[in-house]
Amino acid sequence: MSTVTPQPQPQAQPQPLTQPQTVAETPHQQAVHFAEENIAERRIYSHSNLFYWWPVWAVGYVMAFLTWFNGGAVSFGNHTELVAQAGWIGVVFTVVLFLVILMW
Repeated sequence: MSTVTPQPQPQAQPQPLTQPQTVAETPHQQAVHFAEENIAERRIYSHSNLFYWWPVWAVGYVMAFLTWFNGGAVSFGNHTELVAQAGWIGVVFTVVLFLVILMW
């Protein structure tokens, strides 16, 4: 009978370190990364309530122009003022003022 002498096993050589393999991203993850990189920053600014009164300002300036252009001179004591000849100018301004107050 013959006996075989055991041969020494070669030891495994250590593998050089390589970069870890990255896991492929899912389409959802790719979309999230794309969105995070390309979203423009949006800022929201608040403003005072005076901004909502622009109709009153606009109508007031129109009425002032009409009064300056078509107004009649009226003496009050020592000085003279321009007064609108038509009554509808004051009525329109008052209606716009009250509408803005009601809607605010």
